[in-house]
Amino acid sequence: MSRFPVGRVALCLGLVTVAFSPVVHAEEPDPEVLEVRDVVVSSTRLPGEAVDARTLPAKVTIITADDIRKSGAKTVQEAIQWATGIVMYDQVGNNFQQTIDLRGFNGQPVPQTSVFVDGMRMNEPDFNTVNFDLIPYETIDRIEILPGPSAIYGKNAMGGVINIITKRGTDRHQATGETMFGSFHRERYTV
Repeated sequence: MSRFPVGRVALCLGLVTVAFSPVVHAEEPDPEVLEVRDVVVSSTRLPGEAVDARTLPAKVTIITADDIRKSGAKTVQEAIQWATGIVMYDQVGNNFQQTIDLRGFNGQPVPQTSVFVDGMRMNEPDFNTVNFDLIPYETIDRIEILPGPSAIYGKNAMGGVINIITKRGTDRHQATGETMFGSFHRERYTV
């Protein structure tokens, strides 16, 4: 009975495969293949100035200083609480540091509404709340409320953005003063 040399056949087959494999992959390039030019993607940062709400292709609510004065509002919260789609609530036990929901986006544990004052983000890093007591309402020129996702304003802006623009200095001298007292020994003096 003769035995078939399986080991020798496997060895020969392996050597042939290794010897001819580079030849198979060394094909000439197809002359019909098109080369694609390099694509350069560039971007620019937003200017330091706030984006003018009138140039945006979206519904924007603008509350002017005259609107705030006519409404009798004495805080930023009072000025914006009547705008459509805004819900303010106390998440951290401090009425002056309320959380804002715009269009129903509360995004627990981090709310999805960003607040800016003259282009600077005011949201606290922990719970994304805003200490509105740090924003004197008498310095506000206008408040722009931009509902909807606003990628140009960065993180946590799925519900929208509240952009507060303050008044600029004038050439005239002027002086104003105000005293305010509230509960929990709250006192506020502005000059």
